[in-house]
Amino acid sequence: MLACDFCSVETIHLRTLYVLFFIELGSRRVHLAGCTASPDNAWVTQLARPLVWQLEDTTMSMRFLIHDRDVA
Repeated sequence: MLACDFCSVETIHLRTLYVLFFIELGSRRVHLAGCTASPDNAWVTQLARPLVWQLEDTTMSMRFLIHDRDVA
């Protein structure tokens, strides 16, 4: 199973950056996808697609992606 989420980071110049990461729940392996100041659906899709392709090459098969619908 794979989960994804954002965390926010404040920079030294007081800008907020959002970090997208994925975690494999079985192994607790974390995949850092990227960070941006203004995430949107297209950006998340663009970063998630290569990760899915990379994980398809492994022996582990992904059937579920868990995400929440938090509103910051």
